[in-house]
Amino acid sequence: MSTHTEITTTDPEPARRIIPHLAKWNTVVTIGDSVDEGLWDSVDPELDLTKLEAQQEYADAPVFGWADRLAAHISRHRAQATPPLPPVDYANIAVRGKLIKYIVETEIPQALALKPDLVIMDGGGNDILRPGTSIDQVIHYFEYGLTQIRATGSDVIILMPSQPGGSLLSLTRAKSADYTARLHSLANRYDCYIVDLWDYPNLVDARLWSQDRIHPTPECHERIAQIALLGLGLPADPAWADGSLRRRLPGALQPLPERVHENAEWFKSYVLPWVDRRLHGVSSGDNRAGKRPVPTPMPASEPHPGSSLLHQGE
Repeated sequence: MSTHTEITTTDPEPARRIIPHLAKWNTVVTIGDSVDEGLWDSVDPELDLTKLEAQQEYADAPVFGWADRLAAHISRHRAQATPPLPPVDYANIAVRGKLIKYIVETEIPQALALKPDLVIMDGGGNDILRPGTSIDQVIHYFEYGLTQIRATGSDVIILMPSQPGGSLLSLTRAKSADYTARLHSLANRYDCYIVDLWDYPNLVDARLWSQDRIHPTPECHERIAQIALLGLGLPADPAWADGSLRRRLPGALQPLPERVHENAEWFKSYVLPWVDRRLHGVSSGDNRAGKRPVPTPMPASEPHPGSSLLHQGE
């Protein structure tokens, strides 16, 4: 007999007012690592990059991602403003595999040279995955980066880690929780907006993550973009405004032997190659640059139709 008590999925009124600045956000720039770059949210709807074979064969395929989706949603909200505002000029210089030191020392100067009004910032996830990482040092770099951005008058929205899912990644939960709590403190201290993924425990569902268990599926990228809209004080799209962002997905029980097999395959296909790259000082971001280094107009999005997973079988 389950002891789980289902909590209403209706989002409560925010405890404090979050003020959007649509008229100010003319130029938006994204910095960070692979999640902000957009892995594995394929631009081509016919190409499923969530599978290992596709990731290996099409590693350079164009990707969109939650930050790009958010920029398109901001352009739509600007178009609906009174009076209407033009679409945002948008750049994305996030690079997969990068550590917080690179993001702060290389990406932030590049971003500030573009004179952003809003910076979408992520970082530290790759550091946390490495054994022996000092959270103090990661936070020190993050704060140093924030001081530089906020000194220009630019707003910042910070992507918070999601709760780790699965039997193996859950081993990083304590470290991730510590890091998330400290990021919250930084966001409060420097008056930043946040994308509070930790507040959405339903995101641990494996169906929202690629086979590598690190990068979101296209639906998960969209969920993050919708949560980010709320974080900016803007409404989520109507299809997501009915509590869908918090609702648990329909159950999909997996027999224990299948889970054991999947864990073994994941360890062989992802963990061991990751360890080998660490031993040889190789990164997936080596010799890569940001995919969209120059701000160009981001066309306004159409309202998103909502979760396909929630409505399976209807």
